[in-house]
Amino acid sequence: MAIQVDKFNFESFPESPGEKGQFANSKELEEERQEARGLEINSKLDIHWTIISFSRCPPRPVDP
Repeated sequence: MAIQVDKFNFESFPESPGEKGQFANSKELEEERQEARGLEINSKLDIHWTIISFSRCPPRPVDP
């Protein structure tokens, strides 16, 4: 399944007021900002998804 989003400005969201001063370095701040914006975009577009973890599956037996 594919989702196409036309003319959606992902940079139009304002920064959160409590964003500054919480993180030790700029890399952590940028990662947190991107995650927060992604969650906000998903919410506005009503997108719900999960990542499937294959580690929960029982291991397959190895044939000799």
